[in-house]
Amino acid sequence: ELLAIQQQGPRAIGFFGTRNMGFMHQELIEILSYAMVITKNHIYTSGASGTNAAVIRGALRAEKPELLTVILPQSLSKQPPESQELLSKVKFMFELLKFLYDVFKF
Repeated sequence: ELLAIQQQGPRAIGFFGTRNMGFMHQELIEILSYAMVITKNHIYTSGASGTNAAVIRGALRAEKPELLTVILPQSLSKQPPESQELLSKVKFMFELLKFLYDVFKF
């Protein structure tokens, strides 16, 4: 399936999942995220621990910050300290409520 994805060109891929997962699953997701970014796919995820943190670590390891976008459902200040540290390395991060307010002025 990875070969099929590579042959069709870059895509926008959203990752979502659980906060409660074992270390081995986090490692696999991190590798998958890394592979998706080095093959020029753009990754979208959130900032929670577990799946999202593994996705972010893998994408950052690929050293293509323009291909990672993190959308936070709440403000950065409400994220746990370990998430804030990881998110500080992300180039494109949006706080959803702030973004909606700025765009729609509601």
